[in-house]
Amino acid sequence: MKTVGLIGFGAIGRYIVKHWASAASDYRLTHVLGRTAQLDDMRKACGAGTMVTDRPDEFLDDLPDIVIEAAGHTAVKMHGPAILAAGRELYLLSIGVTADQECIDLLKRACQDGGGRISMPAGALAGFDGLLALHASGLRRVCYTSRKPAFAWKGTPGAALYDLGTIETAMTIFEGSARDAAKLYPKNANLAAAVAMAGLGLDDTNIVLIADPDIQENIGEIEAEGDLGRLFVRVSGEADPHNPKTSVVVGASVLSALANQSSIFRYI
Repeated sequence: MKTVGLIGFGAIGRYIVKHWASAASDYRLTHVLGRTAQLDDMRKACGAGTMVTDRPDEFLDDLPDIVIEAAGHTAVKMHGPAILAAGRELYLLSIGVTADQECIDLLKRACQDGGGRISMPAGALAGFDGLLALHASGLRRVCYTSRKPAFAWKGTPGAALYDLGTIETAMTIFEGSARDAAKLYPKNANLAAAVAMAGLGLDDTNIVLIADPDIQENIGEIEAEGDLGRLFVRVSGEADPHNPKTSVVVGASVLSALANQSSIFRYI
C-alpha cells in the first residue's frame, strides 16, 4: 500500500482528510504538514495513525510515496524541489506557480536529478484529455474563462480596480495571458495555468476572469480550436464556504486521481 503525505490544511486539505477513508482506501495517509495554529484540529481530523506536524524538516525527513500540495505557491517553492529530488510524486494543486520560470526550472531539475514526477489533478475543471489531443494535432487557439461570484475576488487586483460589492452586472476584471493571470491572481487562476500547460503555453493562452454578482457557483470554460476539431467544456461547481476562491470539487478531484491511479481500469 502506497503512503501519502499532505501539505496544507485549508479548505482543500480539510476536505481530503475528511473524505480519505471512503475515497482513498488503497492508500495510507501517513503525514500532514500544517500551521502551528492548526495542530489540534489536524490531530482530531487525522487520528493516531497519521504523523501531524508544523515542522517542514520533520515532514521531509521520511517522505511518503506521494505528496499532495494544497498550501499555495510559497509551499511549492519551499518544499517541491526536495520532494522531487527524493524521487517522490508531487500532486501539484497550486499550478499557477508555473508562471515563475525560476521555480519551474528548479522543479524540473529536481525531477531530472532524483526521478520525481509532478502530477496535476484536474481540480474544478474537465476537458484536459481533449485539449491534450488537440495539442498533439495542431492546436491554434485556447481561451479559458473563469466566472466567480463578486465576493470571490476579494483581496485581488480586481477588487482594487472596481467596487465589487456594488456591481449589478457581470464584469470582466482581467483579460490577458495565462502567465499574467497566474501572477496577478495566484489564488484564483490556478486552472488558467493548468489549461495553458496542457495547451499553448502560458504566453499564448487567453484568459478571461469575470466577477458576476448574480451567481453563487464557480464556473470554468475552455474553448479551443485545432486542425482536427474544436473543444468546448463548461463546468460549474459549488464554491467552498471557507474559501470561495476555490471549488469544493477540487479536493474530490485529488481523491479521484489517487483512485484512478490504483484502479485496474484507468482513465488516461
